[in-house]
Amino acid sequence: MGERYEVRGKLGRGGMSTVYRAYDTVMGREVALKRLLDLEDTNLNEESKGALQREAGALAKFQHPNVVTVFAIEEDADGPFVAMELVDGEDLSEVVKDAALSVEDFIDVAEQCLDALASAGEINLLHRDIKPANIMLTMTPSERFLVKILDFGLAKFSQNPSTQTLDHQGTFLGSIDYIAPEQLELKPLDQRTDLYSLGCVLYCGLTQESAFQGGNPAETSMNHINHRCTPIEEIRPDLPEHIAAWVMRLISRDPDDRPSDAKDAMKQFQDAVKGIPYESEDDSDIPVAVRVSDPEPVAPPQDMPEQTVTTPAIQTGPTRTIQTGPTRTIQTGPTRTIQTGPTRTIQTGPTRTIQTGPTRTIQTGAIKTPLTPSVDATRPATGALRTASGSGPVRGSGYSRGSGEKEFPVIPLAIGTLIVVVVIAGIAFSRSGDNGDDKGVVEVVKEEKKAAVVEAPVETKRSIYPKPSTADLVYPESLPVPDGALSVPALPVMDGLVGRFVSSTGTYGRDYQSNALPDTRIAAWYNLARPEPLASLLREQKDTKGNALPMVRIYTPESIPGLNEVRRGILLNNLSSMEVRSNDFDFSNGISVVLAMTFMLEQEQIIRFGAVPWDERSLVIGTDYSGSVYGGVSIGHGKPWQKVDLGWWDHEPGLIGYVCDVKNRTHRLFKIDKSGREESTDAIAFEGDIGGFNKFSIGRRQQIAKIENEQGHVMFECAIYDRVLNGEEVTTVQRQLFNRYFKDGQ
Repeated sequence: MGERYEVRGKLGRGGMSTVYRAYDTVMGREVALKRLLDLEDTNLNEESKGALQREAGALAKFQHPNVVTVFAIEEDADGPFVAMELVDGEDLSEVVKDAALSVEDFIDVAEQCLDALASAGEINLLHRDIKPANIMLTMTPSERFLVKILDFGLAKFSQNPSTQTLDHQGTFLGSIDYIAPEQLELKPLDQRTDLYSLGCVLYCGLTQESAFQGGNPAETSMNHINHRCTPIEEIRPDLPEHIAAWVMRLISRDPDDRPSDAKDAMKQFQDAVKGIPYESEDDSDIPVAVRVSDPEPVAPPQDMPEQTVTTPAIQTGPTRTIQTGPTRTIQTGPTRTIQTGPTRTIQTGPTRTIQTGPTRTIQTGAIKTPLTPSVDATRPATGALRTASGSGPVRGSGYSRGSGEKEFPVIPLAIGTLIVVVVIAGIAFSRSGDNGDDKGVVEVVKEEKKAAVVEAPVETKRSIYPKPSTADLVYPESLPVPDGALSVPALPVMDGLVGRFVSSTGTYGRDYQSNALPDTRIAAWYNLARPEPLASLLREQKDTKGNALPMVRIYTPESIPGLNEVRRGILLNNLSSMEVRSNDFDFSNGISVVLAMTFMLEQEQIIRFGAVPWDERSLVIGTDYSGSVYGGVSIGHGKPWQKVDLGWWDHEPGLIGYVCDVKNRTHRLFKIDKSGREESTDAIAFEGDIGGFNKFSIGRRQQIAKIENEQGHVMFECAIYDRVLNGEEVTTVQRQLFNRYFKDGQ
């Protein structure tokens, strides 16, 4: 990128571009450099240079303190690229993983986002991809959030209403969890489209979950189209009622029921903050959201102003103690904790517990009414989607951390999805009518589906996980040598090995004496390298009942293509976590990890290293929606993750090796995929001191999830070293484990 910019690492790759961290030697500042991918990689129906120039031109005309600043558009031998402001901070999707926004922080974030969209509206500029990963939060010296909206890559000037951007394979360029119904239906877009997406983002910020989240992209799209979501006041009863009503207006199904533009939304929001009711809040003509737990959407009668659920009231028990102070509260077992107090460097403030599973009862010590149980009590995996050509995973966009968002194929959607076919056909039919109004047809479809539900009730799928335990799970004083431990072949590299976990042996049940049976949780995983109990993997400290532990399962070559024979595996789901209780490990010289497993491409963490006492620094091996396995370093809250990654296919097995040179501050990845192909990255530099790490864990409970994912990561073997392995050593260990688990006939 010329002599002016020194590239210092890749920040991420999206569906249309790759973004790099660089240093501008002329201006003496760090910048982000964005280069569009080749036309063959992006599937765009325009020249790359033209797309990049259009975006840069739009942003150059649009200067706002809450929007990333474009410095210049330049060109080198590889083509054009844009130099822009480098935003240091965390995107909203990362911020709300551990703590939902407090009301105070929510008001701050909402006002800044609205101000940016209102300014964009003055020049008729739409964003069209508002999502948590495109909203970066940094901290000001006055301890307030500063919002920066990223990636106007889909932005378009709209003197006349525009339509949704597709690639030439019919794929949406946008994020399905936050996309407006009119985008799915390819109808004209305007400012109300961005307001809908912003409403979905703010809903997520307040609840840690997507408003219209489904088990797969097709279900999510139908939730948008049929307006199936849980009213936010049922999840956040602490939210002032007028603010809650304002959020629900933003995500109204019909654009006419939303604020007319961002300025109107700002005025309504300011009134709501002051406690002034919206003049039409009691208007019964505004459609009511259908709860996600209802079997099928049914249009409410005109004389029914709101949706009701008739269930007997239950007593939820005595009032729970509110956690405060500089501690991180993680509720375990069948409940999860959402922190709603102020979140700064250390998550603090009041907490409340939301019961998960078949019912969602907010436990506050008062009498509550549970929602109707969801028809689908499971949450299938929703990893990165492959391109239609099968060339590789589709990666998300963003300037810092992985975006964590799914891109959504429209044309292939109808295959095998009857509901989508019916709705799309209904929309097409309605467009051919005299008035071009599709509401009547949608109502007919709703009535047909309602009748189908009456005739054929839907069966609820049984979870594979055992029922939650009510008994405390105490730490063991000792662990017996497991059967088969002595017969496990030695690794070709033993120097520095401090952790070795093999799924075929050393997995104990709750008594810490007997082997865990298939389809049961493991209370301990024996460390073959350091057999003392506290150096083995045990329940997380907060998980006193042992209900967030991984599970033993049996896998076959049919269930995991590439596996060479029937194997015991450890299922690490989105809620599971185990850790070593000992804190006398010494990783000051370096950390090396080799994993034999199957990876699920969601935004999750597989192994985590840190220090005791915890000081907000961490080193993680994980996966994300962009289609990669990564090694990442975080040097503190609010600091951007520094990652090195390698692409992967969802739910496919293989070997990943990660080496972190703590002293020289570099890290790199190695992999062998299921076909035996080897690949590795260069050593990538990172900034910051991560010395003093003395503890590690596998898994990390994701508080944004409602239920346990039945298709998580499957680990067969893990080796951890307290030194830097060279490339030959890593490859040697990986090759032996590949031959053991994945090579035919071995």
